[in-house]
Amino acid sequence: MLSLLNILSGLFKAFPKLADIFEDAVKFYRNAQAESHRREKDSAVDAFISQHSVSCDSVQWSGEVDETSTSSGGGESSTTFHSGSTQGDKSS
Repeated sequence: MLSLLNILSGLFKAFPKLADIFEDAVKFYRNAQAESHRREKDSAVDAFISQHSVSCDSVQWSGEVDETSTSSGGGESSTTFHSGSTQGDKSS
């Protein structure tokens, strides 16, 4: 086994392009495995959701929307920015 690794190592050193091709093949194989694994997990999640799903048609809103603002300051749909100093914020 060790001699096989030495032969491959020698080939890759002698032919760097061969090492690149081998590396690309390994990446392709790993990506294909990861994609297959992801599809299996997605299928399992989809199956779980379809077995345990609740129809959104059965959810109804009861009551009226309260239009009063709960904020105590500012105008209608306003955003305020406050500039401050970070001099006293050091916690060292």
